[in-house]
Amino acid sequence: MAEKGGLIGGVLGGEEAEAADAETTAGLDPIAAALATSAMERGQPLDPRLASYLAQQEKLVGIQAEHLHEQSEVIHANLKLKRLNERMKLLFQGVAAAIGATVLAILGGVVFEAAHSHALVIEPFSVPPDLAQQGLTGQTIAHQFQDRLVQLEQRSGSARARASFEASWGKDAKVEIPETGVSLGEMERFLRERLGHDTHITGEVFHTGPILTLSVQAGEDEEARASGDPASLEGLIETAAEGVFARTQPYRYATWLGQTGRKSEAVAALRRLAATGSREDRVWAWAGLNNYSDSALEARRDLQQGLKIDPQFSHLWFDFAGVAQSLGDDEAALQAAAKSLRFLPRDRGRRIAELTSDWEAAINRSLIAFETADFEAEIAALQAMEDLTVPQHVSYLEGLEQWLPYRRAADWAALHDLARAQALLAGSPDDLSVARAAGTSAVTIDFPHAVMAADRGDWAEAARQLEPLAATTVPGEQPEQTATEILPALAVAYAHLGRLADARDLVQKTPTDCYTCLIARGEVESVARSWPAADRWFAAAEQRGPSLPRAQEASGESRLARGDLAGAAAAFNEAARRAPNWADPLKGLGDVATRHADWRRAAHAYDKALKITPAWLDLKRAREQAASHLR
Repeated sequence: MAEKGGLIGGVLGGEEAEAADAETTAGLDPIAAALATSAMERGQPLDPRLASYLAQQEKLVGIQAEHLHEQSEVIHANLKLKRLNERMKLLFQGVAAAIGATVLAILGGVVFEAAHSHALVIEPFSVPPDLAQQGLTGQTIAHQFQDRLVQLEQRSGSARARASFEASWGKDAKVEIPETGVSLGEMERFLRERLGHDTHITGEVFHTGPILTLSVQAGEDEEARASGDPASLEGLIETAAEGVFARTQPYRYATWLGQTGRKSEAVAALRRLAATGSREDRVWAWAGLNNYSDSALEARRDLQQGLKIDPQFSHLWFDFAGVAQSLGDDEAALQAAAKSLRFLPRDRGRRIAELTSDWEAAINRSLIAFETADFEAEIAALQAMEDLTVPQHVSYLEGLEQWLPYRRAADWAALHDLARAQALLAGSPDDLSVARAAGTSAVTIDFPHAVMAADRGDWAEAARQLEPLAATTVPGEQPEQTATEILPALAVAYAHLGRLADARDLVQKTPTDCYTCLIARGEVESVARSWPAADRWFAAAEQRGPSLPRAQEASGESRLARGDLAGAAAAFNEAARRAPNWADPLKGLGDVATRHADWRRAAHAYDKALKITPAWLDLKRAREQAASHLR
């Protein structure tokens, strides 16, 4: 008898498969098999019925073999289909997971942005029917109000990076008009209301008799209100917008006041912010007050207040370096510029606008190079500035295009290359009226001419260039700069002209905590051959600038003039150690060797100086003299 089940039944299952299997898997009858075997062993012929049965069994086996082959193909096809189904299932699961992850990421991003949003959301204003009939709907007035706020924001640029304003409007300072309807935007606004820190502005326009009033509320702040004639609605919007701007963007508002000429209001706003603002607003407020100070001393006090809050803020150190230099505190200026450079990478783009930080880095390098008498490095820093774009609304960077050629000319003059200095000044304005119109200080324009005249030994011309600056208040310069820059240089010129009384009178007007002024006092006394007094002033200057080279170089010149060759050599060596790229102390060492008739040492010192200042005529003559003794 045939057995139920079989391979196909095991794969497909079900009664129909079992029935089909029963028809094709019948086996050989064991009795028939035994009879056939016995007959074959005895050599007897098979019974015809047995032979017929065996023949039928043989045919059945063939049919079964063919059927099994077909079964095998069906099995393989079903296995392939099963594998394909599994792969499709995995693919669909992967796609679904990816879509789900994307949706979650989008929703997560929306939630994150909403939670960190500081946008300004302006809702349609409430307006009386008569205005609405004129086309001045609530949404129209809200748009006009928004436009005015955006204008105020755009005109209040400063060195401060947008990223530092996240506590107020956010880094993009976005404003928007809410719309109705269900949408992704509405969902985002809903999340911002629940999770974010947006400032919502609502407004109302109403009549009080013949007077039209605009009342605007920004968040929980006190309302800003403006009233006037109905025809002056635009002015009312402007007034109310300024009020909201002052409440929501206090630092930018103070900056805008200063840029529109409202200095006293700007100072008052910054002082309020310095007292009550956030930590970031307070340090920026103290930095901003520096721009409106009436004196460098006041500016230094304000900057020191900011540095107490944040002693690692590069912008405060940048401002402090400039103020210290104008006060004649060159050592403090040098140290402040170095600190500003050290902290600047951390603040760039995050607290200070990137373009402004590029300028501040170049100016810091220029100041450091000047204080260490590395004039080639200063020229390189100034040339780097020429490739930068001056950012708008950054007051202390305005007018720098006019300033750069004069500063570079002064450096070439300090390198004793008068031809290159003169070439830079050719075609540039050199009178004070043009300087004032261009926003460039007269000191900047006249100093290169005075330095060149002094290098030629033309002290009369140097005095002529400096006298107008000493006699008048220089526009754009703080009063301390006259005492720390102009008077010392003019006093030295007078001393060389034999006007010692005038020189001493002028130098007495300079502060005794000013590095350049103390050097000038020593130089005046040295020209007067009052050696003890000269030494006292040079020593005082050394105390004020322990890492600066100019006092040592001036002391070396004074000692050389009186024949103190050992003292001169010591002073020149120290100056050269502090300023290895300054040729003047190297020439001084050559002059000391010349006095000793040590021509080989003199030539060596002159050669080192000539590598720095190859155009220095006096140095060339000294080198030729030394060479003549070596032949």
